[in-house]
Amino acid sequence: MTEQQSKKFEYKYEDLFEEDPNNPEQILMTIPEEIRTMQGWNEGDLLKFTVDETTKIMTITKVGEKDESNG
Repeated sequence: MTEQQSKKFEYKYEDLFEEDPNNPEQILMTIPEEIRTMQGWNEGDLLKFTVDETTKIMTITKVGEKDESNG
């Protein structure tokens, strides 16, 4: 892992999460451009989210590429 990949970022909840206007029971998460670029993530990529229950730190790992067959 490079130094840039291990860099830690902090964001306010309201800068990352918003209610889904089409489904108020769901929450949408926006991953900041700087993180998507640094990690090589693209819209539609499959990501795994892990939250440490003690520290409340979220770790996101890419587990698959965008599925182009779904349009």
